Amino acid sequence: DVYKRQVLFAVAVLVVPLALGLPLARCESLRGFSMPAKAAIAWSGGNVILAVLLTVSSGLGVAWRPWAVLVAAALAVGVTVQMPQRGYRSGPRSSGPAWPRRIAVGLCIVVAVATGVQLAAGAATSADLSYVWGAKASHFAIDRGMDFEWMRQPHLIHLHPNYPPLWPVSLAWGTMVAGSLPWTVVPVLTWVYVFAAAVVIHSLFCRTIGTRGAAIVTCLWLAVLTGSTVRSFSGGSAEGPLLFFLTVAVTILVVDEGGGNATLHWLAAGALAGAVLTKSEGAVAVGLVIAGTVIRGIAWHTPGVWRSTMKLASPALAAGGLWAVIRVAHNVPLIDPIRETAFQIDLGHLDVTLKVCARLLVTGVLWVGWLAPLAAAASTKELQPARALPGLFVAVGLPVFAVFYYLHAAGGPVELIVWTFPRLIQPAISTWIVCLGFLCFSQSTATPMGNT
Repeated sequence: DVYKRQVLFAVAVLVVPLALGLPLARCESLRGFSMPAKAAIAWSGGNVILAVLLTVSSGLGVAWRPWAVLVAAALAVGVTVQMPQRGYRSGPRSSGPAWPRRIAVGLCIVVAVATGVQLAAGAATSADLSYVWGAKASHFAIDRGMDFEWMRQPHLIHLHPNYPPLWPVSLAWGTMVAGSLPWTVVPVLTWVYVFAAAVVIHSLFCRTIGTRGAAIVTCLWLAVLTGSTVRSFSGGSAEGPLLFFLTVAVTILVVDEGGGNATLHWLAAGALAGAVLTKSEGAVAVGLVIAGTVIRGIAWHTPGVWRSTMKLASPALAAGGLWAVIRVAHNVPLIDPIRETAFQIDLGHLDVTLKVCARLLVTGVLWVGWLAPLAAAASTKELQPARALPGLFVAVGLPVFAVFYYLHAAGGPVELIVWTFPRLIQPAISTWIVCLGFLCFSQSTATPMGNT
């Protein structure tokens, strides 16, 4: 019975979202992408669609019905079948020997197995799975919807009622289908999101900087981020989807900086919406991405920079606005009732905050993730750092935001920093690696995405 529920849960959270997002896999912009990359984009997009459908249903007071979701998935599959087949078109290929790429693939497989074992064994499970995400998901599944009256209860403020809905709703959907939440399976979903991001990065880079550069950058990214995921106890928390959405969005904006591929930019916009729907700091990161994109466009005198920026930001604004309207309509707090009061800053925390954050920035394998791309960039001639501004804003801005946030701590901030900072900086180091890695390999091999 336990295994049966685990299988049902896996089918619900893996297969059904994949079916919902399957039309994305047929987009013209994904020609040349590997099948795993297309599946990753379809699955993640399906999760956003599923979260929006179920959240809107709860906001309207309509109970969740599995058959309704399955009908929507069947319709999406039907639309996909009617879409024209796209021929395969590859990007630039490396003329070098194949063995470095094969070694990189082998290392990725070793990392995949090692990380999957640790997450499946519960060695890296986040406590937030028990305290927040799992508790919400279990109750939503029992109630067949988001129970706003329950979320308003003052003794449940530790569940963060204002948090965005994507992750608990996704887990609740699987729980409703399976009959109960398989707690030991949920951390593996973090592994799925991390490796889904890796295959998308690899496909994007194969089309622009060649297979050799794509293999090297992806291998470094995967080694650092899997190590960080385990060390920061991110298993089962919302860090996985947040990392995916932000990394994919930034990678698209960097490799196609001119916006020549309109459909691909809409995928980036959808990924930013997914980030807003995943975690509160996702909105901060999205703001940094938008700011970096605007400044890059102004610096390069890009025509229509404000119009293209509004197109990029509109899905994220719509997603944030939707969740805000639902909370207002159901009297759910707009801000976290147990968080520190905004702008009540204690500058006495600054010294210890900087010291602890600086130590955590280079803990474990993280120092490799910061220094290796920086060293490679420093030795590369004719670098164009402005091209990577959307990601560099995230890489620098998120740690700065975290320091500013910790100055609001009531009492000593050390415990809060140690628990949250290793997880909060994962999108920062992720975008740092992909941006600098792309810049280092793009000098002689890159071709415009719109022309590939």
